[in-house]
Amino acid sequence: MRFCVILSLLLLHTVFSVSVQMLPERIIRHFPCVAQMKVCSKIERFNTWKIKCYKEIEGMIRGIIFDFDGVITDSEPPYIEALVKLMKSLGRDASFEELQHVVGQNLKAIGEELTGTYGLDMSAEEFNERCMRIYEESTDIRDFRAMDGLYDFLESCKQKGIIMCVASSSDYDYLYTIMDSLGIRDYFAFVLSGHGLRKGKPDPLIYNMAAEKMGIDKKDLLIIEDSTNGIRAGKTSGIYTVGFKGSKVVQDTSMADKEVYSFKEIKI
Repeated sequence: MRFCVILSLLLLHTVFSVSVQMLPERIIRHFPCVAQMKVCSKIERFNTWKIKCYKEIEGMIRGIIFDFDGVITDSEPPYIEALVKLMKSLGRDASFEELQHVVGQNLKAIGEELTGTYGLDMSAEEFNERCMRIYEESTDIRDFRAMDGLYDFLESCKQKGIIMCVASSSDYDYLYTIMDSLGIRDYFAFVLSGHGLRKGKPDPLIYNMAAEKMGIDKKDLLIIEDSTNGIRAGKTSGIYTVGFKGSKVVQDTSMADKEVYSFKEIKI
């Protein structure tokens, strides 16, 4: 019923250009998304605010697709630090800030980009192997901790019958090891790894695959991502995408439909 009321208001505003100020105060107060309508093209008004209003309706979200690194746990800083050490050993001066943009891509893409950008005389495979050796020597992935509010958020989604999955560029062994360490694997219906896929983020392939496997219409799905590449993939897939900013790695999440610093800010 509430959905029908909001949709009717949106149609009035979009098709007939009914001003928000013309609506009764009690309607504006009861439906916050209506008060947020802006003056823009009719099509843009409808498409943009339709999605925002969906998010205010309890029960509209039926499935959530989680990125992993930088969303489930803050595992990206040690990897960037390993990249910095490797570049230094190869005689290249690259800072943490200069390298953090690669997160969200699969290892193959990262290796190809950095060996090309810095003129390194080695294959992407060799580059990644050397980087992972440094990473594994200095990092115990079982020591990673869950992001703020994660456990309560997962439990709340489970109680509401929301289907959850992980779609990450990382490999399966890595993902399952950390998920088991955090005790969260059973919350997720399945896990998708970008390893072996013909295209990685920012291509939307992995998110399209996740949506298809969940069997849920994209308008009823939500993606939680932290990286610029991942958010671009999410948006291109046509799924509402939340930019998660809880990691120490600073990412441009401005493309996201909404930005949050904690799972406590995501209302389902």
